[in-house]
Amino acid sequence: MYNKKNLGVILIFSSIVLLVLFMALTTQRDRFGVTMDGAVKHDVESLFVGVHYFRLLDLVPNFELKSKSLVITNNNLFNFIDPRGVFLSKDSQTRYQANKGFLNQSTSNLELFGDVRLADEYSDYVSDTLKYDGKNEIIYANGNVSSQVIDKKTLDIIKLSSHKLTSYMAEKRVELMGSVKGRLIRKRRYETGFKFRAEEAEFNSPKSRLELAKSVKIYRNNYYLKA
Repeated sequence: MYNKKNLGVILIFSSIVLLVLFMALTTQRDRFGVTMDGAVKHDVESLFVGVHYFRLLDLVPNFELKSKSLVITNNNLFNFIDPRGVFLSKDSQTRYQANKGFLNQSTSNLELFGDVRLADEYSDYVSDTLKYDGKNEIIYANGNVSSQVIDKKTLDIIKLSSHKLTSYMAEKRVELMGSVKGRLIRKRRYETGFKFRAEEAEFNSPKSRLELAKSVKIYRNNYYLKA
């Protein structure tokens, strides 16, 4: 009887020891796994101050950036403060500036935020936010968009405002959407300009053509036209 009791105590004690060891090993393994996962997923960041950066696309200059500071994450994601720079296309240069911005190297997409401004030889754009598709050379502007375009053929000035704007840089074509308002100012002072409103507008610089669509209103001298 005595031996049976001792054997029972030993078995119970052994079970408790094995259970404690198992829990300790499991906890250690979980901690090790978390540490390893954290090491794999940890982002590598680099900080630069007073940056001057160039980008090539197919060995051709495509993008230039100057900023007060730049944080690069995993050699691909760029976050910068007070960016200034130039978009370079085949036959034109578009200057830009903003309060802050973000660049994805792999997709060639640039996003700008706060007091955004773009300008080239014949146009000037201001907006709250802007996205530049570097591969397709397309600009998307949103929020309080204000623009001024000079017609290359007539040198007339077109002042525009809208909610959104899309600029196809290679085609030199601009689309505006949402409560479009504008004014045409003739180069020749004796020629009368006009004011207009519409929901959509498109200006094609090579064709020297402005198209208005949806709830169009035009004011010129004593004329008031709706279409």
